[in-house]
Amino acid sequence: MSEHSLPQRYFPADWPLPQITDVNRAFFTSGRLMLQRCRSCAQVQHPPHDICHRCQADAFDAVEASGLGTVDNVTIVHHAGDPRLAGRVPYNVVIVTPDDHPDVRIVGNVVGADTVPVESGAIEIGAPVRCVFTEVPDPDTGETLTLPQWELR
Repeated sequence: MSEHSLPQRYFPADWPLPQITDVNRAFFTSGRLMLQRCRSCAQVQHPPHDICHRCQADAFDAVEASGLGTVDNVTIVHHAGDPRLAGRVPYNVVIVTPDDHPDVRIVGNVVGADTVPVESGAIEIGAPVRCVFTEVPDPDTGETLTLPQWELR
């Protein structure tokens, strides 16, 4: 993927977008891999939540992750559980561990299936990935979301 081109959205255009809240706004709108860090105990967590998973505090900062990670788990979905996904199967779902935050797991998809067939086995546990973003306008709010996705590196 070129440094200057954004990847296409992995799921169909009519697939629901995340509801943006004050808690998750940095993750879905910054165009950077922003994770939530507790101001009390410094725990970095994902997904963003109202309370710290470690100490139950409720004040957070956002910390930028490097965007580099490793596939911790992968599944290839062959049956569309929703009719909107029928034209997308087979598709991948991965759990990525960011290199600089080894206690965090992020669920996503590896983009570039047109160049990396999901059946090839190239997307496997231990595969190095990097975060890339796709811009998607939210038709309800008009806000541009920058959805994080992954590509093999």
